[in-house]
Amino acid sequence: MRRDRTLGCLLAAGALVLAACSGGEGGGGSERGATTAASTSSAASRPATGVEVAWATTMTGPTREDEIDGVAAADDGSVWVTGKFERSTTLGGEELTSAGAADIPLARFDRDGAPAFVRSFGGAGEDNLFDIDAGPEGAVGTGWFEGTVAFDDVQLTSAGSADCVVVSFDDDGVVRWATSFGGPGPDGCNEVVVSDDGTVTTSLDTAGGWSSPAGDLGTDAGREVVLVQLDADGELRWAGLVSGPGAQRGKSLAVADDGSVALGGDTTGDVAAGDLRAARPGRRTDAWVSIWSADGEPEGLAAWGGSGDDLAKGLAFGGDGVWAVGQFEGAVEVGDDRVDAGEAADLAVVRVALDGTPSLVGTVSAKLPLAGAEVTAAADGGVLFGTPNQPGTALVTVDGVRRPLEGDGAAALVWWSPDGSVRGWTLPGKATLGADEIARVDDRVYLDIVIRGDGNVAAGVPLTADAKDASVWAVDLVAA
Repeated sequence: MRRDRTLGCLLAAGALVLAACSGGEGGGGSERGATTAASTSSAASRPATGVEVAWATTMTGPTREDEIDGVAAADDGSVWVTGKFERSTTLGGEELTSAGAADIPLARFDRDGAPAFVRSFGGAGEDNLFDIDAGPEGAVGTGWFEGTVAFDDVQLTSAGSADCVVVSFDDDGVVRWATSFGGPGPDGCNEVVVSDDGTVTTSLDTAGGWSSPAGDLGTDAGREVVLVQLDADGELRWAGLVSGPGAQRGKSLAVADDGSVALGGDTTGDVAAGDLRAARPGRRTDAWVSIWSADGEPEGLAAWGGSGDDLAKGLAFGGDGVWAVGQFEGAVEVGDDRVDAGEAADLAVVRVALDGTPSLVGTVSAKLPLAGAEVTAAADGGVLFGTPNQPGTALVTVDGVRRPLEGDGAAALVWWSPDGSVRGWTLPGKATLGADEIARVDDRVYLDIVIRGDGNVAAGVPLTADAKDASVWAVDLVAA
């Protein structure tokens, strides 16, 4: 996801604050801090009173397959949107029609919500961009495609049932270059980060059986994850492999100022990165996070889990380590800490040291299961993420202090700081489900929120879904 831009410490009237704010002057201090830039926005220089929804837009069609899987904030405050749709959908006032099973929508909206362009790509098969990140010359999207697809003048054909695709767009949504990776099975690229020099880092989930950028892969070891870095023109720089006897998935990615990379996901067995090994501590799927040098050498590896399914869904560098946020079920052990989600599924907030040592920071709990969450780094070295505002949602610190999240909005923003303090704001408005994708520039946050039916309201405007539809909300952190 897009690296964030600087925001000051938010001591919001009406917001939930569980401990003293850590200062907001930027508590990173480490050369591996999250990528940030100086900001002159009002929220960066003054405390905030809360959040306001500036605008929202939907991607709506007749099926339940309208998905916004990637949002990216550009430096000018505009937002890139992508994902998938089936049959037809309407986005930014433009009706798009699929050429096959599922096609890729692509749109860019300015800071005020006006569409700069809306277009689509696809062939006869299932085509989907799972993520997008804004960069110095536009944006880069990653996902998968089946069969043959024309990305403007670049025609790609999958080697197997589905291949990973990496596509670079200019500011007007015109394809600059596109490339693919894959073997005989289903292969796809998930998260993507574009660095300030245009370097592209992504992760590829593969079924093996081909000569990948990380070397020859067998077909008998389950699914594996290939970490891939390309230069600004799409040429391969390096690649690494996360493997093991079970199945691995790459679900989260972050890149630090010095080029270090954090890659995470889940596994059904022990996990390996280069010469590093981490035993699977749980009984079903466990979370893992790997840390890599700027030239692709593995430097740290952690895994945690318990009785249920556990996942590292969002990563962000900050301070002297990496934040990891993701779902866990039942009882789970994170380093020396143990926490229990009970019968629901909660979110764990974890700090992973650069050598791969994990420690629990806190949890987000609710009476109903919580999913997600994508994250972005905060200027104080902390982490910001969205979560559904389910009944009984509460923020829980590692020492057991539990405070309910107030308000009945559709979703909430949560900010955990390095000193363990946490703040949360419910979003004014209503929607059926909660937030997952997140991007931020200055005091503007963009969230992907799934909606169903009518009764959904954002910025005072009704949002109606044909079935299950996607929407993007522009949320401002308001200065005092």
